[in-house]
Amino acid sequence: MLSPNFFLFVGIAIVSYGFQAPILAYFTRKHSSLIVIVYRNLFLVVLMFPVLFFATRQDLVLITEHSGLLLLASFCGVVALSLNLSAFRYLPVAIANILRQVSDVILAIVVGSFFLQEYLTAPQLLLLGAIVCCGITLALIRSPQVKVLAPHKNKGVLLAVLAGFAHALSFFFFSKLVRITSPIVAAYFWEAFIGVFAFLYLLFLLKRKQFSAPVKLPFRTVLPMGLASLVTISGTLAYGYAVTVGPYALATGLITSSIVVVLFASSVFLKEKLAFKQVFLMLAIVMCMIVLRITS
Repeated sequence: MLSPNFFLFVGIAIVSYGFQAPILAYFTRKHSSLIVIVYRNLFLVVLMFPVLFFATRQDLVLITEHSGLLLLASFCGVVALSLNLSAFRYLPVAIANILRQVSDVILAIVVGSFFLQEYLTAPQLLLLGAIVCCGITLALIRSPQVKVLAPHKNKGVLLAVLAGFAHALSFFFFSKLVRITSPIVAAYFWEAFIGVFAFLYLLFLLKRKQFSAPVKLPFRTVLPMGLASLVTISGTLAYGYAVTVGPYALATGLITSSIVVVLFASSVFLKEKLAFKQVFLMLAIVMCMIVLRITS
């Protein structure tokens, strides 16, 4: 029997990550994805700092003792984020997001079974499969006024799928980390080192003169990126707590439901209107989640 807190934390993560995707896509379509990551994580480091006041000295000692796991999680995280944001340049947000999530779920189930010995039941797998299938269909239905850049569509698909694999690995290492240390401390340093890796890569490109996009952005331009970092904070903390009370693969799979929030937020922030079929599939996903909650 899964704890009710598991579904509460997953629900918070779904809403947070769902709003994050279109907000980041908005900035990525205006600026370099690497610059967006650097500024976003700079906000994260500053805004999340107060959470460390709730950590104990032992929590901080533990995170240093497992620095290898932390660095692996952060490195895979920055790779996943870079690939996913790049995919937004070639595909509508919903399609890129669901493709990333599907490859994420597939690898998460495999990794969770082999390395964490967390086996999902047949009903859970069936309902999870239904949610993923509805999510794929939902994303592939072309909404009014949404255009796909046909010449680069295959590139976008490849980037999104690779982002999913990197994302699954990042969350796998992060899941192991939060079960050893405090979720608050793990989340803070995980996001912080994603920013560090992105910044180091930016410096590397600048030194080799392989980065031509503007690096210094006006404060009024980067300030709204703080909004994206705020929803990331709530999503990361919620996911961190979820995997301490429930299976990693199931939590990762349920995050695919965020496509509902992605489409809603995209209609608000990116003016991507919803089709009637998409609304119907959203309700189907919600119903599957309710049944999954009841049967688990």
